[in-house]
Amino acid sequence: MPPMATALSIFAATFAAFCVWLTVRIVNRKERWALRERVDRRKWRVEEGAME
Repeated sequence: MPPMATALSIFAATFAAFCVWLTVRIVNRKERWALRERVDRRKWRVEEGAME
C-alpha cells in the first residue's frame, strides 16, 4: 500500500472514531454543553418549520 493511502486510511479511521465518540456524548447528554446543543438544535428545527 502506498504511503498516502495508508495515511488516508488512518485519517478516515480516526475521523470515524471521533464522530462515533461525539455522537455518543451528545446522545448521553449528561454534560451541560450537550444538553444546550440538543436544545439549540430543537429550537432551530422549530424556527425553520415556522419559516416555511
